[in-house]
Amino acid sequence: MQKKFETWEWNYGKSPNYKYKNSVKYPSGIIEYHLNVENGIITNISIYGDFFGERNIEELESKLIGAKHNVKDLKYILNNVDLHKYIQGLSTNNFIKDLMDITPDMEG
Repeated sequence: MQKKFETWEWNYGKSPNYKYKNSVKYPSGIIEYHLNVENGIITNISIYGDFFGERNIEELESKLIGAKHNVKDLKYILNNVDLHKYIQGLSTNNFIKDLMDITPDMEG
């Protein structure tokens, strides 16, 4: 029973499709996150705001398309990404927290 009901696939993979939107004010500016999630997978993401970055934000968005909308997978994808090149002054933990609208400790 635990094997089935505590899996990501059972809890999120079969979840209804949804759109997620969050707007957060950081010291470096306001950032808006817009995600479409189907079967727990990010199918579209747009990041808007008045932040500064050296690289095109669309590069970062494309890295996240196809990822599971969960902390573990987002951390894995962003592990080798220099987020400061896309959004100066934003930590990876805060970025993920606000993509998920979760508490800052981000266990999992």
